[in-house]
Formats: sequence, structure tokens, C-alpha cells
Amino acid sequence: MPEAALTFIFEDSRSARCSARPGETALAAARRAGIALDADCMEGACGTCKAQACSGAFDLGDPLEDALNNSERASGLTLLCQTVPQGDCVFELPYDSTRAMKRGPTPVRPATLVAIAEVARDVVRIEVLAEGPHVDYLPGQYANVQVADGRIVRSYSMATRSVQGAPWVFYIRLLAGGAMSDWLRGATPGARVSIEGPFGHFYLRDPQHPIVMVAGGTGLAPMLAMLDHLAATQGQAQNDAQDQTQTAPQPPANALSGRRGQQVLLLVGAGSEDELFGATELKRLQSHGVALEWRHAVVHPGPTWQEASGHVTTLLREDDLDRSSDYYLCGPPAMIEAARDWLSAHAVPSARIHAERFIASGVGAR
Repeated sequence: MPEAALTFIFEDSRSARCSARPGETALAAARRAGIALDADCMEGACGTCKAQACSGAFDLGDPLEDALNNSERASGLTLLCQTVPQGDCVFELPYDSTRAMKRGPTPVRPATLVAIAEVARDVVRIEVLAEGPHVDYLPGQYANVQVADGRIVRSYSMATRSVQGAPWVFYIRLLAGGAMSDWLRGATPGARVSIEGPFGHFYLRDPQHPIVMVAGGTGLAPMLAMLDHLAATQGQAQNDAQDQTQTAPQPPANALSGRRGQQVLLLVGAGSEDELFGATELKRLQSHGVALEWRHAVVHPGPTWQEASGHVTTLLREDDLDRSSDYYLCGPPAMIEAARDWLSAHAVPSARIHAERFIASGVGAR
């Protein structure tokens, strides 16, 4: 199939054009051409890249209902991160062209896979060293990892804090028949990849309250980044305190500088106990000054399992409830909704709840 001509018409009547390669999404084609359209999750889950399809045929796939409901689909709305043109298409965007054309596209940085290891059943930990100047990110944000010359792109949360010169670390679940999963199964250190980012509104807020984290599967990754940040900043705060005279009490650090004695409760769920990972890392972070307690739950426990059985939301208990706490949720949509419902039923303010949901990528390149 030849390349498709795409036209994007903005609210101020200006337009931009580019071409889409076979199998390429409209959003990916626009970004490759330097047209910085609004987008966030890249997985058809958030609705940020919603646009009106005015003409042309395309394959939309199966986005989440709350990102694009049936009524919106019937009215011609689509999600550009999931829209794969089957011919020439025209889309209308609900914002001015200055928003897309003033800022350049997020740079795609060449990088090298420097380490890959299986850490649990169907879960690998990879380290990617990006080239060029250091790019800072907030603990909890994610990046797009591109392999196979950019034909395969997936979004993963970073699992460590941002450190100049250090690799970006990701935990990735391997799926049967998944394009990225198949690539990773054969990958070895030295493979060339690319990194685009950071992205996302899920990040550690001002840590002035107790924190409760609820993670499903590889949803643990951004929590590890947040804890890594707390461990580093709290360790620095302790060192600074030791250097001070004892003549007056020292105020705690604020914003994202961390606080001494920060209370964190981490609830982690998985399908089975052999899918769990991160215990060594959690113990290291705990030893570095984070007042951390963690609990596990598995849906299909083995005969020797001694912790909770069921989904991770079964670990939410009224005894732990503190309405002043900040709640961070990361995992599949059903987990997020169940946790939100429980917290809402127990009168936790919505402003205290921060969530990042993920969905399994489909088979094949995006």
C-alpha cells in the first residue's frame, strides 16, 4: 500500500500536511514530520489526541471506552495515536495551529540497550543509555521506547530517578505474540534503540503527607522511581542535618526535595507469586531511609504462599486509611477503577488520588 497523505486542519483554519507509512499511526506520522499534535498516553487510554475525522478510511483498533465512547465514534471522532490510515485522510483538531507548530516535536534520542535480564516470569528489566545532553524527568513519568528502526513503539514508565549519565531503567511484561515482546526475547546488550520523552501527568507530588501506592504488575515501575527519589533526597536531608549544629531544630525540606521520615505504604499485586519482582530493590530503598512498608497479593497463590490472596485492591484496609494521604495508583484499568471506587466510598478526596493506567499493546508494530 502506498503512503497516505494526511491533512490536519486546526481551529484557526490553518493546516499542516504529512504522509503516513503503511501501518503507521496518524500521530506517529505527524510527529515524524515535526507536527507536534497534542498527545499523552500513546495507548488509546487518555483521549488527549482526540480529533474529528472528516474524510478517509482508517483502522482505529479498540481504544478504551472512557477515552472514546461509542457516541463519539459515531460522530466521527477518533484517537490519532490509534488511527492507522488506509488511504488519504483529513482530520480537524480542536486547537490553534500555534500550539502544534510553535513547539517542536519531542526529540527522539538514539540510545543503546546496555542490559537486559529476566526478573520474574514474563517480566524483564532493561537499561537503556541515551545519547546527547541529559534529559531530566519527574519520578513516575514515562517514555516511548522505539526499536526495529522505529517500527515498534511502546510506552514504559521509568523505574529509577533521573540521574545524569545513568541509563533509563524499565520493567516490561512480555506478552505472547507481542511485537515488542518478541523483539526483547531476542535482544542482547549493544542493540540500538531510541527514546522519546518524558511524558505524562503521573509523577510524585510534594511529599508532605503519608503516601499509599497501589501497583498492579509492572505498575510497580513508576513507584520504584518515586521511592528512589525519596531515598536519595531523604538521605541528603539526613546528611545535611548531621552537618548542622544542634542549637536549633531544622525545618524539613519541601517540594520534591523529600522529607525525613516520609511514611510510604506500598501495595503490590500480581497474577501469581512468580510474577512478583523488586523485593531486593525495595529492601535497598528501605535501608536508605524511606519509612517503607510493603505488602503483596496474588490472584492465584501457590501452596506455600503466606501473604494475601486476591487482587491488589484487597490490601486496601480501613485501618490504614488516612484521608490526608496521597494515593498513587498504577496498573490495568480495572484495578484503577476498583481502587478509585474503594477510596471514593471511604471519602478520600479525589485531589489526593493520582493514577496511571496501562493497557496491553496489541500484536504487531504500531
